Amino acid sequence: MNRRVAVVTGAAGGQGGAIAKRLLADGFSVAACDRRADELAAARWEAAVGAVIDRFGSVSALVTGAGVLHRASLADETAEGFENAWRVNCFGAFLGIQATSEQLRAAAPAAVVNICSTGAIRLVPRHCAYGSSKWALRAAGRDRRRRSSPGRSRSSTAGNAFRGDEATAAARRVGSGE
Repeated sequence: MNRRVAVVTGAAGGQGGAIAKRLLADGFSVAACDRRADELAAARWEAAVGAVIDRFGSVSALVTGAGVLHRASLADETAEGFENAWRVNCFGAFLGIQATSEQLRAAAPAAVVNICSTGAIRLVPRHCAYGSSKWALRAAGRDRRRRSSPGRSRSSTAGNAFRGDEATAAARRVGSGE
């Protein structure tokens, strides 16, 4: 069995799709998930990880690429829009990290790559929900990185300023333990 198995969310297209294709080309077995598998339910995540284990035998990398861009200022934001951005951009990634954590601890080397945004680094006008959810995802990634075992598990955050080959190279680099 391939020891390099990646779960990639947001793989239906865009950056997540490019990352999934690149990891396949680099010899990873890839479980490509779309955003719906990433959004709401811990039980759905547990079932998805179980299916990956049944098919590939392990999980050694998680790329949280699912995301929604929601543009509104704080004054114009709705509770529904704010909650949806947070559920997809941050809470879904949290659930994925939780659901894969046991497998990632068992794999060596292992990696989590959270795909963030420029909005995780600086404020962008009319991006209240989006920016705040990506800031939180970046913070969660930093916390995981501080608590990861050196040489066994790595955590990285790649911004969407890294497009195409740069983002996939970052995912591959972390996934391979470089």
